[in-house]
Amino acid sequence: MKSFKELGACKARLRAILARSDIEPEQKQAVQKAYDALTRLGRQRNLTHAQIARCVREVVDWLIEAFMRKP
Repeated sequence: MKSFKELGACKARLRAILARSDIEPEQKQAVQKAYDALTRLGRQRNLTHAQIARCVREVVDWLIEAFMRKP
């Protein structure tokens, strides 16, 4: 995938969340999973729009599930 500033910005925000100490372990795990998925996405070449959308949907699902869960 071509390098995009937006992808780098998303990964930077996820790294900032990982550096915080006020999130639950399950949330930290979901953020790490999302970061890893975006890293893999950035390394792949010749992706279709559908493949990119699927990855973004998975990342959003992981994060929403982790952060919207009631304690």
